[in-house]
Amino acid sequence: MLSAIREIGYKISTPGNTTNRQEADNSQNIILFISLFISLKIPYENIETADGCELDYDDCNLPNNINITCNTLKNETFTDTDKTNLESKNFEIEMEDYNVQKKELYLQDIINTKGNQSSPFAQLTEADKTFDKKIKAWFSSQYTTNKQKSKQQNNYFISIGLLLNKYGRMIKDKINEKNSTINKKNKKIFLSVKINNKYLGEFKIIRDRAEELLKKKFEASSSNDKEVCAVCGEFAASVSGKTNVYRFYTIDKPGFITSGFREKEAWRNFPVCSDCVSYLGKGKEYLELNLRFNFCGIYYYLIPQLVIDKNNIMPEIYDILLDSPKLINLKKKEKRNITGNNDDILDILKDGKNYLTLNFLFLEKNKSAEKILLLIEDVFPSRIKKIFEAKDYVDFIFKRYQQVQNEDAYQASYEYSYNFGELRKFYLKSDNKKRNNNDLDKYFLDIVNSVFKNTRIDFLFIMKFFINNIRENFINETENERYFNKFNKSVTSALMNILFFEKLDLLDRSVLSEENMNNNNCDDERDGFFNGFFERYGNTFESYKKRGIFLVGTLTQLLLDVQYEQRNKSRPFMKKLRGLKMDYSYIKALLPDVQNKLDEYGILDEYGYKGLVRQILSDASLYLLKGESADKNISADEANFYFACGMNLYKNIKTYYFQQKLDNKET
Repeated sequence: MLSAIREIGYKISTPGNTTNRQEADNSQNIILFISLFISLKIPYENIETADGCELDYDDCNLPNNINITCNTLKNETFTDTDKTNLESKNFEIEMEDYNVQKKELYLQDIINTKGNQSSPFAQLTEADKTFDKKIKAWFSSQYTTNKQKSKQQNNYFISIGLLLNKYGRMIKDKINEKNSTINKKNKKIFLSVKINNKYLGEFKIIRDRAEELLKKKFEASSSNDKEVCAVCGEFAASVSGKTNVYRFYTIDKPGFITSGFREKEAWRNFPVCSDCVSYLGKGKEYLELNLRFNFCGIYYYLIPQLVIDKNNIMPEIYDILLDSPKLINLKKKEKRNITGNNDDILDILKDGKNYLTLNFLFLEKNKSAEKILLLIEDVFPSRIKKIFEAKDYVDFIFKRYQQVQNEDAYQASYEYSYNFGELRKFYLKSDNKKRNNNDLDKYFLDIVNSVFKNTRIDFLFIMKFFINNIRENFINETENERYFNKFNKSVTSALMNILFFEKLDLLDRSVLSEENMNNNNCDDERDGFFNGFFERYGNTFESYKKRGIFLVGTLTQLLLDVQYEQRNKSRPFMKKLRGLKMDYSYIKALLPDVQNKLDEYGILDEYGYKGLVRQILSDASLYLLKGESADKNISADEANFYFACGMNLYKNIKTYYFQQKLDNKET
């Protein structure tokens, strides 16, 4: 993965290939600048501190021209020419949109670590903390007794620090005032400094100091001799273990360091050369701005990687992914999505050749910490294509056969288009009463990983989550409502997921279950009137037991609809369904109860229902009888799921019955 990110950083940094590499729209992020106005007339040479000590701004205030003297000055008095003269207009807070093309002018250090900045540029959290610890503290820490640098550095760092210290409270109040006017939704707010309307990067002495600090970071755990870089594989004059590009790799505690817990030897953990540190930083920044996508509420980075770079020719799709304006146009194209995000570009990438692989990095950020939730590596476009083919299969079934009832007719409805959002709804929270605690993310990502890497999924495991959600929605449905909307949607989503997994051949059932299916499959046209209906759904309803349970559910839904119409919107039979916690034996025994109730309501003799009800009763009895030959009983979760499917697809069964009768009559 890191080699792919390094390659991205290298490609966008190569001379001649830098055009259009930056994100065109940077308006989401904002920078607040503390704009200082300072007139520096002479070198400030009269300040001394003990060797190695930092200047204490609380003991050293502004010079004589504002009637404050400094205890560390060699001479107590100054002439007008021996002063740092501050203009009457000392500061203001400016706001501007973040522009990544000005990153070098901002002196933004993308690899800084907590408490170890190379420049006064920081994300704004609380004004007091960010100003004191990130901005003012940086200038405070730059005082040096190095005789070659002190004359110039004292002008910049000390004078700026004195000004920030004197007006600190006013500055923080102004920052809070300006910050309160910003709409912070989907925005990052940064804080930095300007001097006389110039960015810090325009001052060579400040720029040199920032580069020096970056170099010190790198050298803090560097090798003394030539070593091999773990990213590019080349020998480098020096390698370091302190890259800090991604914070999920850290050596901030001795226990994380091999070679005797010595920081100087930390390069042995993960040696990286200075060029790769730079390319990794640029690659990460490009991914952050351009290839970060939402996957059902969890963000991931799409990291392309070349497998074959024949004759140094870059594939067109790879070139597009590394060109921001082209990528923006790609995101705007009309396309299907599988991740629940309209910016999803996988539909286009699926048609690429297999000289490109895709890596999916799901990364969780919490303040300064980063945690890898999932890394899916080396996914070929051909695998993405198979995933979309499975999606198309599910969409086709529900486009063609999912029915809704109008006043006089049944019409096909394209209500559903499959994506991972249908799975996500079952893997959000183990308890819906919890707020902002999606504790089932791991299970969801495990299944996503199986889909992309073509590994098996435990059928009973996913069934447990499907039926729990279905039961909850069934119990919470209002009895006097005409349709069970939430219940039906959850059943449909679960069925779509199973069809999707079945098409990809991912579902793993026990050996005994597979043997039972082989002995219990419905593969004969004589296996009931509704055999053709069940064949629409592939292997989902492949056994006698599943079909028998399904048709009992269908009859039950018919009975509930009749009760709703004839008993003033009441459905007393719902109590017998035990909140969908029935076992197989109970469901079998339910069939004669449903039949008796339908007879009581006169449905068995009613012209519009007579043939339909008798056919469902006949096929249900046939399937349940043949299902008795199976060696293993079906689990309660499975039984209730297929029962719920029968309830959900009652209209489809009804439409199928009348369509078959019509077709047979015409022939």
